[in-house]
Amino acid sequence: MDTERLLKHAEGLSGKSFLEVAKLAHIAVPLGNRLNTKGWLGQTLEIVLGATAGSKSLPDFIDLGIELKTLPILSDGSPKESTYICTAPMPIREPTWAESRVLNKLRKVLWFPYFYNKQLPFENQLLGTPLLWSPNFAQYRQLQSDWEELVERINTGNIENLSAHIGEYLQLRPKASRSRIQIPLISHEGEHISTTPKGFYLRPSFTKEIIFNHYIF
Repeated sequence: MDTERLLKHAEGLSGKSFLEVAKLAHIAVPLGNRLNTKGWLGQTLEIVLGATAGSKSLPDFIDLGIELKTLPILSDGSPKESTYICTAPMPIREPTWAESRVLNKLRKVLWFPYFYNKQLPFENQLLGTPLLWSPNFAQYRQLQSDWEELVERINTGNIENLSAHIGEYLQLRPKASRSRIQIPLISHEGEHISTTPKGFYLRPSFTKEIIFNHYIF
């Protein structure tokens, strides 16, 4: 598959309900609370569109270097939440931003927005129009600056001083699915401490910028 075919296939899903997408993937729509549906849409679209990465820490479409990200948006076009990128091992072994997993995931992104409406059943939510995106120069530099600051704090043991408020575009947050797990670390003062597993996320203010630069609301 080439990029043009992937994008054409993705555009053909625009306006379809989650139920219609589930039928294309030959799987059931999950029922129940939000935790049961978290991540379902992205995984289902990966099946329908033929993603190849599986559980590997690589872009979803390996040969194309394209990552697939779903994005719930509200009626005014604002993103509903932060966007997960990848896990944040502690310490982080990647020597530079250019070699980082974060950049590897963000070089080319196939954004798939959908219209979040809490009044509708989950299966009736509708997909929007996909967008193939890469960061421009200014975005690239700010993402790099955020990553470098966060990595420095992680690798020097300043975990207790980390918060989701650090970073203009990129932030470090606990991974909700692993919130009860504790991992041992050594602080910058040499003390043994523990923390919850973390992940890199894009702030809603940044994804809102992407949405408003490419869509009309």
